[in-house]
Amino acid sequence: MESSDGEARLLFEGGPATAVSASLVTNQMLSVLSIVTGEDDVELFLNGSKYRRTTKNGRLSVYLPPKSYTVRVQKNGMMSPPPQTVELRRGQDSQVEFKIAASKATLAVHYGIVGSEVWVDGNRIGIVGADGEFAAAYIDPGKHIIAVRHERYKPLQSEQVFAAAKSIDLDGTLQTLYGTLRIEIAPGVPEAHLHLRRQDEGQDREIKETSLSLLEGTYTITASAPRYQDATETVRVTGGNTATVTLPMKRIETPAGSKAPVEAAQPAFGLSNWLKLGGWTRDGEAIRRQGGGLCSRAGQPHRGDHSVHHSVAARQTYRVGDGFADAKNYYQFQIDDSNFSRAQVADGKHSKTVRAQHGAKREQYNAFTIKITAKEIVTSIQRGGSWHTLDTWEPPGGPAPGKFGFHIQGRDEIGLTDFKLTQP
Repeated sequence: MESSDGEARLLFEGGPATAVSASLVTNQMLSVLSIVTGEDDVELFLNGSKYRRTTKNGRLSVYLPPKSYTVRVQKNGMMSPPPQTVELRRGQDSQVEFKIAASKATLAVHYGIVGSEVWVDGNRIGIVGADGEFAAAYIDPGKHIIAVRHERYKPLQSEQVFAAAKSIDLDGTLQTLYGTLRIEIAPGVPEAHLHLRRQDEGQDREIKETSLSLLEGTYTITASAPRYQDATETVRVTGGNTATVTLPMKRIETPAGSKAPVEAAQPAFGLSNWLKLGGWTRDGEAIRRQGGGLCSRAGQPHRGDHSVHHSVAARQTYRVGDGFADAKNYYQFQIDDSNFSRAQVADGKHSKTVRAQHGAKREQYNAFTIKITAKEIVTSIQRGGSWHTLDTWEPPGGPAPGKFGFHIQGRDEIGLTDFKLTQP
């Protein structure tokens, strides 16, 4: 537009439905400042002072005296763009455009374990540094699931609501997955052997220490020693805590009429050794086996004096064998509902069977001892806290060397709570 006082220009944008709104002013000392943000309700600051109106339809026009202005805009929840400087000239329209983006939130993790992973909504976004700190200033506002994880510690997970331009501080302290197990043996038995098994493991493992750092879980501990019944206990180990288990070991009384065993005798074979042979399963303090025919101990045949002590419960008639050389030569000891019986198999032929009433309830666990010396075999049963001899036998020429084993036929099943094969 032109007049006698000069020329005035008006800027506008065209579109499919263009309309031009023009304001004609008589004060030639004013200029027009057009602010474009693309957002409504954006606040305008001119030379540090807040203007009284906000944007509408993403725009705002202001009439100002011609001079230099520093223009700044802001909106709650949005990132403020850098300010701009514009020089307004008399009677002219100047346009300033600002790009406004939504503000991000910040996640800060403190006191974390070095190397811990930080996850947001199932996505790994980083790891905790050597100083135990982690920060991410690019979290979208809204609700998120935050997790801190480490393979040796319990994971930490929480739901957090993030606000734009705000920070959420999270304590990254994790609880260890490992606890301490302390084992006490009562009374103190210096030659005791210890075995440990975790609930989800199939086999025991031998341990030497009585204080262990273990992954959280349920453990079964077994102690065995010469002339003592095996002691078994189950304990729960929890992360960051100490569990103490006491294993009471009961001394095995010497059968009546026999000499006390030599103190230097060492256990040659126990419950844990049966488990290692396979076919046996752990059932609390007991081990069980169903069927399988002859199950003999591994290793070389034992010779000379030795003793077999075992506590057994059987659903059917069960047989044990000693002096086992092969399938045609062995000594057979059998327990049925009422009787103990003994026979010798030589070259596949059975000798006359000798029987004696045992007076035990076979469905319960009963303790038996078979003691073999250079000249005789003595079988005893424990009843009422004392030992009773069932049979004393002197094989011609003395007991033959061989292995010990169980004979479990068909679907017959036996359980052992204690087993010792000792030899001086």
